[in-house]
Amino acid sequence: MPVPLSVPEFRGIETELSRLRYGDIPIGWTLSDQVVIDFFWGNGDWRRLTKWLNQARRVRHRLLPRRTAAGTALPDLSDGVLVTWLGSTPRIDGMMLPIVEELGGDRCAVIMGDKTTISGLAPEVPVIDGGRGPDYCVADWRKQYGMNRPGWAEDLKSLCLRYELPAGAFEALSLGLLASSQRIERFSQFLREHRPSVVLTEYDRNHLWSCLVLAARHLRIATVTLVHGVIPPTGVGFAPALADRIICWGEADKNILLSAGERAEKIVVGGCPRLTRGLPDSSAAREKLDLAPEAQVALLATSPDRGYLQLAELFCSTLEGMTGFTGIVRLHPAEDRACYAEVARRHPGVRFMENAEATLDEALAVADVVVVRGSGVGSDALTKRRPVVVLEPGSGSASHGTELVKRAGCPLACTAEELSEIVRRLVSDATFRESLRSSAEHYVNGFCAAFGQDAARRIVETVEGLAGQRVEPR
Repeated sequence: MPVPLSVPEFRGIETELSRLRYGDIPIGWTLSDQVVIDFFWGNGDWRRLTKWLNQARRVRHRLLPRRTAAGTALPDLSDGVLVTWLGSTPRIDGMMLPIVEELGGDRCAVIMGDKTTISGLAPEVPVIDGGRGPDYCVADWRKQYGMNRPGWAEDLKSLCLRYELPAGAFEALSLGLLASSQRIERFSQFLREHRPSVVLTEYDRNHLWSCLVLAARHLRIATVTLVHGVIPPTGVGFAPALADRIICWGEADKNILLSAGERAEKIVVGGCPRLTRGLPDSSAAREKLDLAPEAQVALLATSPDRGYLQLAELFCSTLEGMTGFTGIVRLHPAEDRACYAEVARRHPGVRFMENAEATLDEALAVADVVVVRGSGVGSDALTKRRPVVVLEPGSGSASHGTELVKRAGCPLACTAEELSEIVRRLVSDATFRESLRSSAEHYVNGFCAAFGQDAARRIVETVEGLAGQRVEPR
């Protein structure tokens, strides 16, 4: 298993990739999310079979480029906003629905990253599947791709050698560039046809919307990105933003972005429409999750970063040894039970709950204590006035949990004994809980400047301020 990249190594790779061009477009930025997941988190698939499959996929998509079926007809968007929606999940829906409501259904259209239906979206809002829409001229793509591919190959091979990336990294990155070049062509054609005044995305660094944002900037269409989750202390994966503006949640986010090198004039503090301070009725949530009214619940919120299995193993072994407590592991939206099959088999007394089984508010409503390391659920829990423990079984990392310990005063546990003691004390000692509340409230004030519809209004004000502006290509 290759050693995950350090922050300086990641930044070096990201900078070198940013120099790769598809025509005039810096296509290397579209690989940022792939580099975070595969190399920085260490979750890449480096089996020999995968390397061969990636080689075959490159040949296939070069000879038979990705094409799109006819998409849904959209109205002219010259005075409107194109809103991206990667997938209909509780977190994304909770963030984007208030914004669309504030914009109004006649002033925006939604482009989806998958084919799911968005629950709660007004019927008058046009929706298009991001995998459909205008096709692109394959001859033009072949010509441009053929001109750029030899230079990409030379640069990628050199990069892989200098950073000692695992065997198969060249094939994975090369396939990513090929796919991005075709998406850029398709999104460019889409934008030429519909000409929105602004593109608003929930995250400008994923494999789809990075291509859309770069295509929009090339056509001098204004772009705005939201912060879809907590920003790690390093800013990795968020800074520098590809869009013209990045709307973050609070001053804490702004400071991280500035420290990571983002320009101050690009940053807007707008709050988070998904967040509120209240929770649903705990008894109803317990009934839905089939939990006894008297059960003391410790909830671990996972995230698919490095060391996730070690984290789950420590939590489960601790909770199984605590009489009177129920342990629940709530999985990140990008995970499923298969990721934790072996841990769950060893610890049948702990419940593993997929993300869609209950809303985050329902999960927090039943939790007496919330345990996290890198998950943004920790900040959510503090916003909802739930006690949080940061569990860091390794040698320490620059995770979101690090910020919760430093800025919010959350107790830190590194061993099973420490976790058990802190959880018991939080449940039984009201004085201890109260001593942590003041620091938590101070943190929340800096973490999120506005909530719900108030945040949506702030975001729309920024979007409307950019509408129709002719931006400089990146």
